[in-house]
Amino acid sequence: MLYGSEMWALTKREDQRLSVAERTMKQAMLGISISFGMRSRRIRERSRVRDIVVESRHNKMHWVGHVAWFMDNSWTAIIAEWYPREQKRPLGRPPRRWEDDIVKHFR
Repeated sequence: MLYGSEMWALTKREDQRLSVAERTMKQAMLGISISFGMRSRRIRERSRVRDIVVESRHNKMHWVGHVAWFMDNSWTAIIAEWYPREQKRPLGRPPRRWEDDIVKHFR
């Protein structure tokens, strides 16, 4: 479920949807029905699996370390610095970018 999470730029709503999907999968793996009324924290403790949102952020910061290490003329630096100048961003709230998450994390 975390494949490629290093490049995700998640909004709060997407974070919430990931958490719900993860919780549903854990309930299915543990054989817990929703009628049991078990709290999310208890399900997380019983499954012994780290939270998907926290793990995706960890993966992203790990990738940032790789990008920072290879900031010379490698393809990693070229891709990280690329900005599509021929396209304008849409009106209204602009979509989240990978770079926005990194800047927010280090503020």
